[in-house]
Amino acid sequence: MILPKTEGAHPHTHDEDDIFFVIEGVMSFLIEDKWIDAERESFVLAPGGVIHGFENRSDKKAAVLNISIPGGFEKNMPMITNWYKENPPRSLEK
Repeated sequence: MILPKTEGAHPHTHDEDDIFFVIEGVMSFLIEDKWIDAERESFVLAPGGVIHGFENRSDKKAAVLNISIPGGFEKNMPMITNWYKENPPRSLEK
């Protein structure tokens, strides 16, 4: 879950394809150099090697299911979880 008006993953790239399924609210996704607002029940594909990121620009909480293909990316999750504990998402409101 990402709180309203909160940043998510900063622009980044990796070899795996990322498939996002919005399960609640509206999420904004950066794919290459274009932002896409995806509503509940939307799928978004970030192909491997493409710069991507996401944030919740809306006034309501949002949530996504993220699948990385091929598998194996999950070994990075403990490191990513620890990074977010030390660097909590910032508000988008100025």
